[in-house]
Amino acid sequence: MSKLNVMDCAPVDVEILAYHKQGGNFHPVKLDRMGNARMRWHDQYSQHKSHYIGWIPMPEIEIVK
Repeated sequence: MSKLNVMDCAPVDVEILAYHKQGGNFHPVKLDRMGNARMRWHDQYSQHKSHYIGWIPMPEIEIVK
């Protein structure tokens, strides 16, 4: 099992999977320089990095046809 990375070390302007404290699940978000987390397909979604326990990189999947 992989450990979560610390939110203070999360990259900026790169989509990551962040583990939400209350929801207990991963959210695909991008952080801005102020620590705000946004979802690319949900304009109204706005959280702060303090709402998350930690993060992992967004997995890359090769699609084979």
